[in-house]
Amino acid sequence: TTTEGSVWQLQSFASTSQSIEFVSSGGARMCLPLSRLKRLEFIQAGRIFLSDLEPVAIDVRPYVPSQVVTKRLEKLLAPRMDSSFDGSLIQIRDANGELQEFEKGLALQSRTELTYRLAGKYQKFQSVVGFDPLAPDYGHIDLRILLDDREVLREEIAKNDPPVNVDLAVGDANRMRILLDFGKNLDIGDRVHLGGAK
Repeated sequence: TTTEGSVWQLQSFASTSQSIEFVSSGGARMCLPLSRLKRLEFIQAGRIFLSDLEPVAIDVRPYVPSQVVTKRLEKLLAPRMDSSFDGSLIQIRDANGELQEFEKGLALQSRTELTYRLAGKYQKFQSVVGFDPLAPDYGHIDLRILLDDREVLREEIAKNDPPVNVDLAVGDANRMRILLDFGKNLDIGDRVHLGGAK
């Protein structure tokens, strides 16, 4: 990740005291001064985080439909990758009330639907799902995960419930949809984190 916010996936790299030379996953050869390098992350072999995949579709709808969807509203409701809505790390309180922090994950609010193309290349989907600790106590959501339009998980989660540990076999599925739908209290406080979603 560069200081300008560009993210490169690398095939290979070599560094000196002044720069990093790399070949991107697309075959582009680049030389970047170290002063422009913000972060270098080594992803564990055989594992990819959901926040590093580009969804093929993002559908975000406010509780009260509007004829005019402004860019500002879209930006406000848009999913966050690897940060909470306040810009901090993804955090979830465990069953004992202890705060867990995740460097990788997603922050979503109701109603959000994300669709990912899996193309049968993955074996499992794993995540810890819980409310943003800063969300109001009224939060209540209906979480659904579908593989090729077949529902494989459905959980109602309230703000003070313990987090849900998701561990699903995705096998030969071509698509995975994650739907965070409105719960019992409209959309009040419906800010949810998918910690370590991979």
